[in-house]
Amino acid sequence: MDKADRIKLFRSVFLGRQDIVPRFWKSKDGKKTGYSPLCKNEWKEGICQKMHGKPCRTCKNRDYIPLSDDWIRRHFNGVDVLGVYPLFNGDQCLFVAGDFDNHNGDRDPLSDVKAFYEVSQVQEIPCYVLRSKSGKGYHTYIFFNKPVSAWKARAVAFAMLQEAGVIGNDADISSFDRLFPNQDTIYANGYGNLIALPFQKKARKKGHTLFLNPDTKFAEPLPDQWGVLSEIKRIGESDLDNLISEWNLEQKKYQNASAKDSQANPAGWLMEALKGVKQGDRDTMGTKIAGYFIDKLPKKDLMAILLAWNTHNKPPLESGSVRKIIDSVERYKRGTTNGFKINLHFERPEESFQKTSAVG
Repeated sequence: MDKADRIKLFRSVFLGRQDIVPRFWKSKDGKKTGYSPLCKNEWKEGICQKMHGKPCRTCKNRDYIPLSDDWIRRHFNGVDVLGVYPLFNGDQCLFVAGDFDNHNGDRDPLSDVKAFYEVSQVQEIPCYVLRSKSGKGYHTYIFFNKPVSAWKARAVAFAMLQEAGVIGNDADISSFDRLFPNQDTIYANGYGNLIALPFQKKARKKGHTLFLNPDTKFAEPLPDQWGVLSEIKRIGESDLDNLISEWNLEQKKYQNASAKDSQANPAGWLMEALKGVKQGDRDTMGTKIAGYFIDKLPKKDLMAILLAWNTHNKPPLESGSVRKIIDSVERYKRGTTNGFKINLHFERPEESFQKTSAVG
């Protein structure tokens, strides 16, 4: 297989939005990193709004550079690190990926990945596992033979995560962070979240961003990466529909942007909530309380409040579950969590969807 065929194959598998290409950057002092869309006007004096701290999506002078074979070649050769926005056509995707990480050093992402993979095998859903760009986590991929509704892909993926015991009321603290795409729909000028593309030379030399061998419990890459890529197994939207029907899954409905906080949080709700709740309401109420205080108090004080609140619950949550609630709300505030916008009303849905997050 020559280089041109490899690029064509790569584009056919890791296919997302083509008109906007996110590229990884690092500040001169190395303290800040992120991704920005490739733009013909980047850093041009008087034109590029990034020079004034404004995001690309609101810049009237943006002139995005679409994905090309040359840019993929630069990615393969280690010149750049590119990502992809999985959402396109507003609400469709060709893959759904899960992110499992160990940034804090207290999680076991491999164990969670194995559990998720086992569920995928039981359900006869082809699943592929790659080590992340940083080497500290893993990405799981499920590919589709045609564009599918993002909400269906995400609903099934979340159900599989719950079946694997990775998320849910009875789950221990897990390494699962988010899905790609992390939204059902692109709102306003948003792009949705992005994921770093695999096979980048520098990461590849470390054994990262490569397909891992399930026969070795994902300890090492498969020997023929291009062979794997050429034989990727995909499922169809009908397969998702069958699981959605079998598992009684529904699309999450987001509250209208005109809704007022007073409608969601009636007067006195906090004092009433701190009196404790019954078993079925603990996670939801704990998340709501954490969301209320997350920007107002240091984390240790928030933990103290939730631990005190938890003593009034019937029965109380495990202390680890309280910590998990706080971690989840923190991830949401970084634009990485699904669903909390309904209960916490931090911001308008279309504004939260504009936040671009990435994982490598």
